[in-house]
Amino acid sequence: MAFHDISDIPEFTNFLRAGNVFNAPDISTFRLFNRRVGEQYNAIGLQSIVGVPLVKNGRLIAFLLMADTSIHEWSDDAIALLEDVAERTWAALERARAEAALRESEIGRVREQSAREQERQRAEALAELDHAKTLFFSNVSHEFRTPLTLSLAPLQDALSDSVNPLTSSQRERLELAHRNSLRLLKLVNTLLDFSRIEADRLKANYEPTDLSSYTAELASVFRSAMENANLQLVIDCPPLPNPIYVDREMWEKIVLNLLSNAFKFTFEGIISVSLKPVQEGAGSREQGAGEKNFPPCPPHPAPCLFVELIVSDTGVGISASELPHLFERFYQVRGAKGRSYEGSGIGLSLVQELVKRHGGAIAVTSAVGQGTTFTVTIPPEPPIYPPTKLRLPLHWYRRL
Repeated sequence: MAFHDISDIPEFTNFLRAGNVFNAPDISTFRLFNRRVGEQYNAIGLQSIVGVPLVKNGRLIAFLLMADTSIHEWSDDAIALLEDVAERTWAALERARAEAALRESEIGRVREQSAREQERQRAEALAELDHAKTLFFSNVSHEFRTPLTLSLAPLQDALSDSVNPLTSSQRERLELAHRNSLRLLKLVNTLLDFSRIEADRLKANYEPTDLSSYTAELASVFRSAMENANLQLVIDCPPLPNPIYVDREMWEKIVLNLLSNAFKFTFEGIISVSLKPVQEGAGSREQGAGEKNFPPCPPHPAPCLFVELIVSDTGVGISASELPHLFERFYQVRGAKGRSYEGSGIGLSLVQELVKRHGGAIAVTSAVGQGTTFTVTIPPEPPIYPPTKLRLPLHWYRRL
């Protein structure tokens, strides 16, 4: 067997690219072959050759040969037969390639469908697991809350008893028990709130509120604890130009959860709470986006378009990889150093749900070792709900 590169014989190559049939009754005298090619054919005993090229879209694909060991004049019928065989062979190859591509495409489609089905099943399994986890926490929380409440009552009585005062060591032990019982009760209540949201049993009662003074009042609850921890609490809640419609209990949970979270992960420096009016569009910020500067609301009596609550700290911070998961239920930042280790991983998820109930949005920015800032933006009026769920003036209902 002999091999040769047709690019070595450019005149022959150009002849084939033009679609010409080459007919060499005697290879030794064929003008388009050089001496080396002729010798290669003679070395394997071939003396006569005929070939037809396959040119598709101006490109030489291949050529089909017939050869003879003796000098032989090829007839027109033989050449026509060779051309027909060449076309049929090419058509068969094209069909085979198309069928192979179709099979690959079908296999890919089946694999894609299988992957989608597996992902759907995985999502359903995770949803069932999540529901079971929420139901479990809800049931356990109900069981915990009653004995916790019954335990707290005598503890509070003992701590406030002035007739039979406790000794210093007894008071210290009971205060520790009372403090930890309150922490546990807070976790239980948080889980119950979340389970009510899951079951759509948490109803909002919106009412016009002086949100600045209410927020400042809520934040002040933490002042004593922060001063004892050598932290500075800064409250900046100037009066707003108009009342804001909120569910007061939900707003209390939003503010206290964010402040509790900041206090837990801040060991020195400042925790600040601010509530200010911002222009419309502030609520469209993406989670984790950087702070934007919004112009202030028009002065009174023009209504404020949005209200922005910012809770910022100088704590341990959160890594960029953790931020996208921060509001996922039951998610807890790995390895975060905190004042205490109690927690269910749903506090921030609950805050996000409560903010959504007000038609608002929550965003977070953070840097490890520098601190974290949570920004809650809500409209001055809640989402449109049936009037029975709102504690609003009659003129507001007429707008629904």
